[in-house]
Amino acid sequence: MKDQNVTIGFEGFEGCTVSADKTSLSTDLYVITDGHGKYLAMPIFQTLSNETTIRNAEWATIERNMDPWTMPAFQWVVEQTQTAAILKETSPIKITNREYGVTIVSGYQLYVDKEGTEIAGVKLMKENFEVDTKNVKKDPYVGYKTFNKDSLLIAGYTFRYLSEASSEDLFLTIGGLESDSVLYANTNKVVFALDTIPSEYLGYGNGEINRETFNYGYTPTTGSGDKEKPLTGWSELERRFYSLKVKGAKEDTYVVLDDEGRYATSNFTDWKRWAEPKTPVRFYLKTNNIKDGNLYYALVDYTTNYTDINTYSTPKGGIDDNSLMLNSNPL
Repeated sequence: MKDQNVTIGFEGFEGCTVSADKTSLSTDLYVITDGHGKYLAMPIFQTLSNETTIRNAEWATIERNMDPWTMPAFQWVVEQTQTAAILKETSPIKITNREYGVTIVSGYQLYVDKEGTEIAGVKLMKENFEVDTKNVKKDPYVGYKTFNKDSLLIAGYTFRYLSEASSEDLFLTIGGLESDSVLYANTNKVVFALDTIPSEYLGYGNGEINRETFNYGYTPTTGSGDKEKPLTGWSELERRFYSLKVKGAKEDTYVVLDDEGRYATSNFTDWKRWAEPKTPVRFYLKTNNIKDGNLYYALVDYTTNYTDINTYSTPKGGIDDNSLMLNSNPL
């Protein structure tokens, strides 16, 4: 038999690595919708009975005057798990919440003409992901109001209460009676200074308390170990808490939490002589609403726990609809 020249070729190998029914998303920041008006979010209020914070993604309806692009809990970092050029078009994706840095799925596969597996009970396609077109990922302060430290030395602030029930503009103010130091929502205005609080007023010298900002949430890096490097065009989130100090008062007068769970003002001139001195409340100003282009903030009380937010140890200031008092409520 005459020898035959046989050539074994691999021309078709490259095409076999790409599946025609699979697709992917580029690494970027997204909000994720269910296609019926709900957005995927990681709620602030989830806790276990043993007080250990858990984070599960849930579908949430965006209420009136809310925008998911102002709230990192509604924002998701999508990263391709395959970075080789030949595999990127069909790469599975890792999905991580921006505010809490929790990855809910490490290898989610998207398809061209069919849905993927369920996330929080909903099967997703590429069309469910809305990409960041306003470069929100570059803003380190989205989600929490943060002020320039020097501006706090001279500026004063009033706090307007967003209420759909009142036809009047209501502001945070101190009770009308001379002996009433409780905070209310009223048509009168009290001007507050936002103070970073001298550490001696807290009863201990804690260097961490005096840091200008705290980083939190997703860390925008790529690679690992010696190959880890920052993601170009991203900023790590930052926030800072503040105490409310009555501006113009003759003595240091801060907002504290009284024994009845109400926020009130207290004079700190004689704080060292107290057997159990009240601590000035430390608030984060967490973005909650947007109306007519103006952002409105929730007062999140970090007096007992300034490193994480969870239901057990983190209350918030809420206006009672009947008394209009500013009370301490669970998240």
